[in-house]
Amino acid sequence: MSRRMIKRIILVRVFSVALLAVACGGGTSALPTPTTVLTPTSGSLVPTPTEAGNRISIPEIGLTFEIPGGWQRQGHDWIWAPVSPPTGSEGQHIGVSWKEIRPGQEPEALLLPGNAVMLDRTPGPDLTWGMAATYRLQVMVPGGQGQIQAVEMHVIVRGMDKYYDLYASAPAGEELAALEPVLQRMLASASLES
Repeated sequence: MSRRMIKRIILVRVFSVALLAVACGGGTSALPTPTTVLTPTSGSLVPTPTEAGNRISIPEIGLTFEIPGGWQRQGHDWIWAPVSPPTGSEGQHIGVSWKEIRPGQEPEALLLPGNAVMLDRTPGPDLTWGMAATYRLQVMVPGGQGQIQAVEMHVIVRGMDKYYDLYASAPAGEELAALEPVLQRMLASASLES
């Protein structure tokens, strides 16, 4: 099954669950909050219903974005994971990192894990606050003789004076596919304060 087909199946399931939740709610529950996700076919951002989330602000870089309700920051890093992950989704998390732009430095070398193998790089998504590129990686276990530690998707955005890396990480490709809508929501809700 191709990645495009998997992404379409995931989107159909998300819409089905949202419609079922509204239909079964008996009119007493709140409707899902509209947000924006990246469609797999066009690469453009379009509105879709999702659950309400929490607005996060990183004041030192002026970045704000939304994460799902029920996710919690892990330690002092800018990493979030589900408070009660469903069985089989342990190790899934999203995160943000950044680096100052300096002449002659490539963003990939600054932000992507050093022990990773790049699977692909695509331009986009289109964001109003910077130019972006999306990277898919396999992070290898250091000294693990080719063992995969995680599969990750990084969206590196070039702002005016910084590179911003918004990413998702999971133990395997299927878990990462399930996490992609969370990363897309995070990207669609992200903005830089001036």
